[in-house]
Amino acid sequence: MRRKQLVAWLEKYRNSWEQQDSDAFANLFAADARYRETPFLEFVHGPQFRAFWEEIAEKQAANRFYYEIILTARDRAVVHWTATTTWVPTDERRAGDGIFLLTFNDDGRCKELLEWQHWQPEGLAPIKQWGVS
Repeated sequence: MRRKQLVAWLEKYRNSWEQQDSDAFANLFAADARYRETPFLEFVHGPQFRAFWEEIAEKQAANRFYYEIILTARDRAVVHWTATTTWVPTDERRAGDGIFLLTFNDDGRCKELLEWQHWQPEGLAPIKQWGVS
């Protein structure tokens, strides 16, 4: 995947999340795609994507998504992202940071998205390392 194609895909991803558009989100992925939000969760599979995104939309509002492309190679990419959201159940503003490992098929749809992410209250100071004075 060329960098220009990856940027176009990431912009569509950004818009689908910021607008909470489950159809736009699902259209970014191949029908047999797999998506894993964290290494310890099961994969969400292509037919489940709309319901998955709609469930997220019920819990988040006022989303903002930013990204930096780390690497592209053939059909793969590594992307660092940061984001903010309002956690609807508590009205808490949160900041997120994560990595996407993306694999694409020949038509530019994502066939696998592996994600590592962490969220904390927005504006919280960095957490002190264990055992470091």
